[in-house]
Amino acid sequence: MHNIKSDRGGHAHRDIFQVLIPISGNFLVSLSDGLETKTFRMYAVTIPRMTFTTMTEFYKNAECKVLANTHYNIS
Repeated sequence: MHNIKSDRGGHAHRDIFQVLIPISGNFLVSLSDGLETKTFRMYAVTIPRMTFTTMTEFYKNAECKVLANTHYNIS
């Protein structure tokens, strides 16, 4: 992700396990398993499948590399 102008996420992936790595800048990521929500200032975080994820407060020129265990499917 780059040139991010608004919040991202707002959903969970059923089968995808992700790692988010900020390349420059920083942002907040909130993770929820349906019972508990935790918010982190992003450095790097792993996101298990079925964890609802929201990324906010992207600073100017923030970039994030996303690694996943499968190909992205827009379905």
